[in-house]
Amino acid sequence: MRDEPHHTTPQVGAFIAHRSSFIARLDAIRELVRNGVSLALSLPIRVFPRRRRFRAVLAAGRALTPLAGSYVTRRFGRRVWGSPTDETLRILFKGLARMRVAYEPELDLEIPDEVLAALGKGGAVFVTVHFPLNPLFTRWLYDQGHPPVIIRETLLPSFVWGTATELELLRPSHNVMLQIRRKLEEGAPVLLAIDRARAESRPFPVETRFGPTEIATSIFTLAQRMDVPVFFFGVRATAGLPAAEVRQIEPEPQAFAEHFQRYAGQMLP
Repeated sequence: MRDEPHHTTPQVGAFIAHRSSFIARLDAIRELVRNGVSLALSLPIRVFPRRRRFRAVLAAGRALTPLAGSYVTRRFGRRVWGSPTDETLRILFKGLARMRVAYEPELDLEIPDEVLAALGKGGAVFVTVHFPLNPLFTRWLYDQGHPPVIIRETLLPSFVWGTATELELLRPSHNVMLQIRRKLEEGAPVLLAIDRARAESRPFPVETRFGPTEIATSIFTLAQRMDVPVFFFGVRATAGLPAAEVRQIEPEPQAFAEHFQRYAGQMLP
């Protein structure tokens, strides 16, 4: 017996249209709220001279952490790896980014010679997980004249923290490795967080102080085939300036996992 062709009734069609319209309105309201919150966050910071804004945000984040840190961690911590201080600072800096508030970041950062050599030669892979303050390293790359390509699920317009420069983004897809290859061949540094592994990305299990996760491993295979260097990086809050670490690793999941576990263990409690 042949299956009867499926037809959408007018009632079902109307329901789908109404639901889509409702979701669109809800998204518009959420965007309006985000912009309102971002504007409220940005106004006090704009009072400061540009060179003093970064430290003003750090001070505000530390002051707010005892009040808001627990809520922020519960609300957003399931998607990123960090302490309440990291999470609070991420919310503040992200709000400033939405309003294109300019400032000059300061990082506790020691860059190994091999990183500078790789950037000078062109074509390098920087892998990480969703540490909340990682965009500060993205800003460092821009400041050094090496704008990166970032692999990210959301392709909404996003900006380099502290600038009005829009990020170059690639969305994970069935052909993203081909796109990454082309960018590496063009000499661009490629940044990607690999802790939200899809089934097709050959997931590798990792245990951390924040709990278990799976990392995507396809990028290591590509790096081996192209003979391009791979670096682990992360940025975390400290009692002083945010601390950034960049280390060259073997293009293997276990090498990344070891750096990830060690670095996550240094996060503020």
